[in-house]
Amino acid sequence: MPGRGRPRKNPIPAPQIQATTPVAATVVVQAPPKNVLFFIDQTEAGIGRRDIELVEKVLDGKSGDLLYLVLQTYGGDVYSAVKIMRILQFKFKEIKVIIPDFVYSSGTIMALGGDTLYFDVDACIGPLDKPMENPRDGSDISSLDITNTLTNIASTIESIATSFYGSLRVDSKIKLSKIEAAKLAYESAVNIVNPIINKIDPYFLQSGYRQTQIGLRYAVDMLASRMKRNNIKEAVDTALDLVNKYPAHSYGIYREEAKYSLNLETENLETLAEWGTLKVKFDTLKKSSNAIEFMVF
Repeated sequence: MPGRGRPRKNPIPAPQIQATTPVAATVVVQAPPKNVLFFIDQTEAGIGRRDIELVEKVLDGKSGDLLYLVLQTYGGDVYSAVKIMRILQFKFKEIKVIIPDFVYSSGTIMALGGDTLYFDVDACIGPLDKPMENPRDGSDISSLDITNTLTNIASTIESIATSFYGSLRVDSKIKLSKIEAAKLAYESAVNIVNPIINKIDPYFLQSGYRQTQIGLRYAVDMLASRMKRNNIKEAVDTALDLVNKYPAHSYGIYREEAKYSLNLETENLETLAEWGTLKVKFDTLKKSSNAIEFMVF
């Protein structure tokens, strides 16, 4: 046959193998579970050893990157409050403290151990002038009422003496030198307040000073452990304000003051998307005087 052994002019093309792009598998990234601890202690005794035991029990075997701490308490034993926060800090890398209503006294120290505070619009924390029992009638008084006593008395003596000195120097009938007038003025002022000074119990005065120092030092420790870890000076300044700045232990510090005056790391609770889910649980638990529960969602 003609053309035998010659290549065809139009050879049949070999089938082309198309390279196919591999189809990527769809990866569903699940958000990490959100850990929540509801800590509500509205008992008359306040935060105490039993709360430490309950926290240890409900958090047994639990830890993670983030914890939402929903906190409500009038306060209580400061040593127990600090120990509870140390347990939480050991177990969780970040703690967002949610304050839906109020957190006072030792509860405020707990809140200071978080990374961020979420305040509801009418929620507040309280000062750290530690309350003490009045030895006369058993009523609660602020440790500042005790520690400021001598300062106030000294200020009163100075005011009275200055007024007396002025009167003695301008009175033309009394011819006194400046030294004589000053001596007489201060002696008279001291005699006026002596009955008050004699009633001050030195032991009670020292006890008041110790209590304010306890609140101050724990506040600094809590702030420096998380929120103010990179600014120790600010931690000290904020703690000093919480101990010394406010007129009453029951004074409410709202979110604007907490943010702009105390320089705390705060957010508005209404901006926290998770609060819609957590509020339902909180509204149920807050009806109880004491409730410590853990949940994951």
